[in-house]
Amino acid sequence: MFSGHRAAAMRPRLNGLVQSASAGIENINMYLLRIRIPDPSGARGPITPSAIFSSFLHVSIHALPQVSAARLSRTIAMNVDESQNEVTSHLDAESFWTSAGQSRLLLLEQRSGSSSRAALAIGVQERWDRELAAAGAVLASLQRSRNKVSPINTLPIEVLGRIFQIVRALKPAGKGISMLDSDFNKPEEPDLGWIVVSHVCHHWYQVASSFHALWTDIRFTLGKDWALRMMNRSGNMPIVFKQHCRKPRAYLRPSHGAIAQHTSHMRVLDLKAGSKAFNHLFPLLQHPAPILESLELTYSRDVAKFDDEYTMDLPDDIFATSTPYLRRLVLRNLAPTWPSPIINGLTYLEVRFPDIRDPRFDDLDGVRPEFENLLDTLARLPDLETLILAHVIPLDAGSERRKIHFPRLRRFVLHSRAKRCDDLLSFLEVPATADTEIVCTSLKESGEGLIPLGGEFIPLGEEFIPLVSRLSHLSGGCKSTTTKLPLKLVFKEIGNHILVETSDKREDIDIGGFVNSTPNLRFECHRIPPQERESLAPIGIQVFNYVCRAINVGGLRCLHLQLPEALPPLEWQLYDEQMPRLTLIETAGGSAVTIAEVLSESSPSNTGNIDAEKQYLPFPRLRILGICNTHFERTQLRHTNTPLWEALSSLLQARQKSNKPLRYLKICECTIRRHWVNLLEDVIKVDWDSDKGEYFGELDSNDSEDAADDFDDGSNFSAGGSYLEDSDFDVLDFGQ
Repeated sequence: MFSGHRAAAMRPRLNGLVQSASAGIENINMYLLRIRIPDPSGARGPITPSAIFSSFLHVSIHALPQVSAARLSRTIAMNVDESQNEVTSHLDAESFWTSAGQSRLLLLEQRSGSSSRAALAIGVQERWDRELAAAGAVLASLQRSRNKVSPINTLPIEVLGRIFQIVRALKPAGKGISMLDSDFNKPEEPDLGWIVVSHVCHHWYQVASSFHALWTDIRFTLGKDWALRMMNRSGNMPIVFKQHCRKPRAYLRPSHGAIAQHTSHMRVLDLKAGSKAFNHLFPLLQHPAPILESLELTYSRDVAKFDDEYTMDLPDDIFATSTPYLRRLVLRNLAPTWPSPIINGLTYLEVRFPDIRDPRFDDLDGVRPEFENLLDTLARLPDLETLILAHVIPLDAGSERRKIHFPRLRRFVLHSRAKRCDDLLSFLEVPATADTEIVCTSLKESGEGLIPLGGEFIPLGEEFIPLVSRLSHLSGGCKSTTTKLPLKLVFKEIGNHILVETSDKREDIDIGGFVNSTPNLRFECHRIPPQERESLAPIGIQVFNYVCRAINVGGLRCLHLQLPEALPPLEWQLYDEQMPRLTLIETAGGSAVTIAEVLSESSPSNTGNIDAEKQYLPFPRLRILGICNTHFERTQLRHTNTPLWEALSSLLQARQKSNKPLRYLKICECTIRRHWVNLLEDVIKVDWDSDKGEYFGELDSNDSEDAADDFDDGSNFSAGGSYLEDSDFDVLDFGQ
């Protein structure tokens, strides 16, 4: 229907049209009397202009053929436009809002124009602001109404909240933008992560805000306001409270009091701060933590403060000694009381003190527990699954007690002086199924000469040697009957550093990384403190032989052996007997020459038949030979001084012609030329990581005399970290 003012404006135009068709109107009237014009409400109502024109068109088409076509077409076009506009004016969104907006704007402009200058200066802009706010509210209401019909918003609130939890796990909040991805001229901004779902629409905001489980992981990288908002929205749900201060002098946020107020529903508390923050916080933590499951505290020393100690004491009465559900305790540079109520009932205990190398602070015995108190504390933790003690073990004053059993222990880590590790291990019964890591430092003792140990002569003063014998009781040890045989063994002597790693993982293996990042057994020893620069005589061959007696090597499939000295061929022949199932050997330097010499040897069987099928081959199951960190020019055969690159082809040729040839030769992180690799490929398939090392490619003929000067000796191989780790090289399935 017409609106009032538009109907009045149309009347003169309608009258003119009716007068111009007076002859036709007389005929139309009798048809109009018989036409029922339906009202939108369903009842018969007054004849509207729209209905009149609709009827007029109907009659004109069917009852007035005498009207000229041109005039009728013009009349039809005019009336169709008018009637459609009027009929759909309330249904067409664009027309409605345009009409309503123009009407409101006209009214506001009239009022603004009639206002005085004083009134204009005071209230006109405020009036427009109110209009804009009202229009914005209408638009927001329309948006909410539209969002209500979205399929995802028809889901139950619990389902939508669960979807938000999945988004939170995939995109955590509070992760800072990387410096490489941001503008250096702009401050680093935190990422809201999953919280952006609360900014999508009003419905999602209401669901996210009221879903307490979404806000239990308190993030402080978003700032103080967001941290408080999360804590408030979490309600009484168990919360995860983690905050690591970058600077030791910083205070904890949002405030120490706010942290203490929420301890009643904290499930995880993880803090890293300096003495300033902990000295303010610890006196406030005097209330029970009834649902606390994990407590992790890290103290950061302020190196700028001379009086800042290396460690802090953990209060005896923290949480009013009431943490009934505490199962995981991690203390870094914080010294608890031994024993302490907070340590009872744990399944995970990790205590780390700093490794102080400054001679002035060479000992932390003032904060370390008494040896007997440490044993008492451990004896109260029969359910331990993880035990990590780093630089915590005190000197043994001659304790006498029965061994402590840990039947559920799965991970065991000791970092300390070699003698202290040995003393503690003498009182602990560690399951052979536990993954064990021992990192120790020896102290040189007075005395010279050799001492006999397991049939070998070891230099006097090697404090770590007794620890090697204890490997036989750990995972893969000779005296252990409850564990799998180790399949992989790594032994490296680099400088004064010795590393032993074993693994019983049976997945496919390769030569580049030896597969696992978490070996079953890891023994690492610094023969002298790392800060000392003295170079000791190598003892790797003797120690490796003793390791082979402590560990069950009969089932080994993979061996990585890196020694500063060349392993004699007789030793390789001994390992051939001890490790008959080896499928992969990786070695370096002079040992690479001797293993190649051994592989080239063969002997007839005892029957005297020289048939190839019955010919004896050393390491008969070997399929991959690896050479790493080796200089192919400077490494030479012992008797002929022939370079390795020149001799290796002929040495391997004999093995490749046997009935059990090698599958391929692996060359990694070596100094070698492309031409030498091509010579080897004539004999055996070569897998060469040509993108690593100090020097690759061909030399000019004029530089051939100085070729050796362009090579690196490969001695800069890093000894840090675990050697048993994943890589992307070709694999070898060694089967059973």
